Amino acid sequence: MRKLGATLSGVLPIVGALLSLLTLLWSGYVLLRTPDAGFGTLPTSDSVVSWVDPSGPAAGKLTTGERVVAVNGNPANEVIDPSGTRQAGDVVVLAVEDLSGTVREERVRLAAPSTAYSVFWRISRLAIAATFLTSGIVISSLFRSDASELRARSLMILFMYLIVAYIALSSVGSATNNQSSALNLAVALLLGVVSIDVHLWFPRRVILPSSAAVALGLWYVISVVVGAGVIASSLVAI
Repeated sequence: MRKLGATLSGVLPIVGALLSLLTLLWSGYVLLRTPDAGFGTLPTSDSVVSWVDPSGPAAGKLTTGERVVAVNGNPANEVIDPSGTRQAGDVVVLAVEDLSGTVREERVRLAAPSTAYSVFWRISRLAIAATFLTSGIVISSLFRSDASELRARSLMILFMYLIVAYIALSSVGSATNNQSSALNLAVALLLGVVSIDVHLWFPRRVILPSSAAVALGLWYVISVVVGAGVIASSLVAI
């Protein structure tokens, strides 16, 4: 059993690092190929324009501070992103309310992100995720591989790699309207329970009452079941 534990403690960090790296690469690929509307709104139901790419599709059509009332006839607060699942070259019709309260119609032709500005804002969060990936690799090399630190080491590494997945999937979910949002919820559930478990084992182990230990175990089970369900539904959709 000890030999198996030692083997897993050496293999799992490598597998986790590879999966995290693949998630980062996949997220970068999706973000760079998803069409760009050339503007962004504040994360509120008011859909106030917070920035406009001066070289993007919305340049000269939208101004910061204006409010997007509707996208293709649908209320703007029901649309995650004006690009959604559309392709580069598609046109979205925006109902825009200017600072005086007058509503006008603007047509924006979506384009693949090509300017340095749009590319930077698409992948900037992935750079943060990459730092957590590096931290996970460093932590896996610093911990001793003996049984006394095996659980703490595994949890710390899993915690770092789950942060990588969460940031990467959040970036994709903010730019597209697909299953990554549901998968990100599953990752968030697992990240939450792992973060609690990490604090129970590091830097000093805390013994939980039996009822709390059962609740923590159920949280793990629910997280895994939700994640498996999301992945299964995604495969069925494909």
